[in-house]
Amino acid sequence: MEFNFSVNALFKEKLVKVKNNLLPENHLPDRRGDGDVVAKISTVLDKMGVVSAKAQGLPVAITSAAKLRNTDHVVYILTDPEGNKGHGTVVGILKVGRKKLFVYDLSGSQWEMDPLCVLDFYVHESKQRSGNGRALFEYMLKDQQANPHHLALDQPSEIFLSFMCKHYGLDSIIPQTNSFVVYDSFFDGRSDKARGSSGFSSNSKTSRNPVQSVKAMSRSGEMTPMPTYGRHSAKKAGSVMAEYMQDQYKGAQNGSRQGSHATNHQSTPAKTSSSDSPASEETNGQEPQSQIRPSSLPQKLNGPSSISPVADVSPINQGDLPDGAGDGPNGVTPEEVPGKLDLKFHHTHLW
Repeated sequence: MEFNFSVNALFKEKLVKVKNNLLPENHLPDRRGDGDVVAKISTVLDKMGVVSAKAQGLPVAITSAAKLRNTDHVVYILTDPEGNKGHGTVVGILKVGRKKLFVYDLSGSQWEMDPLCVLDFYVHESKQRSGNGRALFEYMLKDQQANPHHLALDQPSEIFLSFMCKHYGLDSIIPQTNSFVVYDSFFDGRSDKARGSSGFSSNSKTSRNPVQSVKAMSRSGEMTPMPTYGRHSAKKAGSVMAEYMQDQYKGAQNGSRQGSHATNHQSTPAKTSSSDSPASEETNGQEPQSQIRPSSLPQKLNGPSSISPVADVSPINQGDLPDGAGDGPNGVTPEEVPGKLDLKFHHTHLW
């Protein structure tokens, strides 16, 4: 990515480590020039964080100058000194840091740990598949003195998982209840874990928490289920309003079907008189649509917002009105008019 300032003048080396002071690791302190360096590095982090989130399909940027200032995380920046006509360009970023996690192992036991986590990893699309990502990742591993299988990946994309499988042979994932991804060799040779709650018996020789293969999930031409790791593992909260609208839609569909069935039934010649039609409808176990009351409508939410008009309500025939009707306007009582809601049926705790 190009910027309106010289990247080579800002970063003296091709691979740079930036901490929460927003200064390069080998930067010489200068009271007059530090402010300008901090401002330019903030611009680099903010813009690279936005394009990284866009490439990964994330709604919010993970990397920014403001977020880095308030943490002890580290961002590694890879540059191309020959880009932008010799002024230099930024190729990629890699953000890591330690977080307190509760991780499940293969037996289903939970461990409390503070592992090194990969929080953001992005290489510009024009520089991918050229070894830049591998060089950036290897620089981070050497600086942090970490092993690839001991890392926890935060919301990794499918491209990142394929990268780890291709270069480091990490394929088997242990499903977790959070958005982090750990591999089956994550607990090998570790001394920084503390026993947490145990979900299953540790005496069992069989694996209670089966691993998932990245190759099996990304194999082309096969119908595979939605993976339960990384960004797909977090449970999505249900929408009460969506469920209510779905119920209303189903109720409207059922009403229209009953109305069409009644129309077809009336079109068939019948020997009974018109005075016997209400009795025949009652024998079918269905209330006539013209006498549906608002109180019989399904209500899932309390409050005035749950009042909705009734779909497909047929008009009332004067001949079908019961005896004594006509006290209201136009000879119809208000409570017998379908499609009009009487507020006495919709009391809530707010009234």
